[in-house]
Amino acid sequence: MPADVTNDVLLVTGASGKQSTRLIPHLIDQGWKHLRLQVHSDASKERLKQQYKDHPDIQVVKGDLASQQDCQALIRDVNAVWLVVPGVSGKESDCGTTIMDAAMTRGDDLKHFVFSSVLHPIIRKLMNHDSKRYIEEYLLESGLPFTVLQPSTVMENLPIQKILSESEPVYDAMFSPSTLMSFTSLRDYGEAAANVLTQREKHFYATYETVSTSKPLTYADGIKMLSEMLGKNIKINEKTVDEGVRGFSMMMTGGHPGKVGFPQAQAIGRLLMYYNMKGLLGSSNVLEMLLGRKPLEYRDWLKLEVEESKKQ
Repeated sequence: MPADVTNDVLLVTGASGKQSTRLIPHLIDQGWKHLRLQVHSDASKERLKQQYKDHPDIQVVKGDLASQQDCQALIRDVNAVWLVVPGVSGKESDCGTTIMDAAMTRGDDLKHFVFSSVLHPIIRKLMNHDSKRYIEEYLLESGLPFTVLQPSTVMENLPIQKILSESEPVYDAMFSPSTLMSFTSLRDYGEAAANVLTQREKHFYATYETVSTSKPLTYADGIKMLSEMLGKNIKINEKTVDEGVRGFSMMMTGGHPGKVGFPQAQAIGRLLMYYNMKGLLGSSNVLEMLLGRKPLEYRDWLKLEVEESKKQ
């Protein structure tokens, strides 16, 4: 049975983040009325309340996924959950297990629990992957009706707006731009995730690798495509691991890298060192099935991003 989008209440975690931001419009388009949007800060809460002020049945709630009390409040009266844990936070596993514990102990049956994991969580060398492996295992043994989605590195990590705004554009590569990667577009991912949540029962107990690109490519390939599209050369500035950790930390904290603790810095450093030598590779077949169409290739995504930027 599909979801009752008119009456079911769906908890959307990480509602101000990249993934959920792409998901929510598709949910609304598919008829979902009652959404509970979880955010981590007062600023995000106020921004989303203003954004969805014309949707009276959309709630915006500040809550900590690592807090048992907050999770019990978040899960109360919801019928389905979309879980995105805070990335490279050092507490991903705790956030995942805490919200699942709240779901399992509330005294009635949850209809669907969808976890946004990562492509190849079996890579133990990557702390952010390994933490999601623990969450997947916990979910598998929870007894909850679940679906797991596994996106790869997202296309949206490329700082398109920065590059477009520069007269002599430079792409700061946090790791080797020659590493082959399979990419996921959040445009595809948000739509596919909404389909899974709406179609519900047909996706019970499935784990889906959600890759957009049909063939692996490198960031150097992507920058070459964008250079040709814009008619100007984009230089690539490859950072050292230390510079990459600092740059990543700056992005995470809004310019305050000193706020990044050792577990986070270690996770970032491992990720960058791994990506200097190895990439994430996967197939686009499953995402095509979930979408009912071909996913976006990297060039398609670049074209859409450039066209949208011209309209702003």
